[in-house]
Amino acid sequence: MTTIAWDGKTLAADSRITDESIIGSDNVDKLYKIHDIPYFGDILLYCGLSGVAADDQKYVAFIHEDKFYDNELEFSLGGIVIGIKYAYHIEQDNPYLVRFPRNEKMADGSGAPYARSAMHFRLTAIQAINHAKKFDSATGGKVKSVRL
Repeated sequence: MTTIAWDGKTLAADSRITDESIIGSDNVDKLYKIHDIPYFGDILLYCGLSGVAADDQKYVAFIHEDKFYDNELEFSLGGIVIGIKYAYHIEQDNPYLVRFPRNEKMADGSGAPYARSAMHFRLTAIQAINHAKKFDSATGGKVKSVRL
């Protein structure tokens, strides 16, 4: 799996990809720039994805092709999408994004409980990912981030 964290200013992710207990790589990008896609009164800018890596590119294409109304699509992933006005949570097998205030602290992936607790104690998203790396074996590699 992975860990994605949003602290209201920075979207961060680890760079480890695993297949059950096997580490495939510690240098994978899990943050994707979205090219200013309109979404229900907002503009989507970036997303961080966790789950089945093969679905990452499919989901980014899904967003760019504006297929939010296609209920036949299924994804084995979760994540966080950041817009100009709001932050969103991606739920597995749900094409619609769940909207939150943009300053809401959020985390997703196997290390999410550790990242959320770290941000509760005022750590940044980057620090929260580093914290999750200590406890979740599926979270590792370098921390990559984007400040929005």
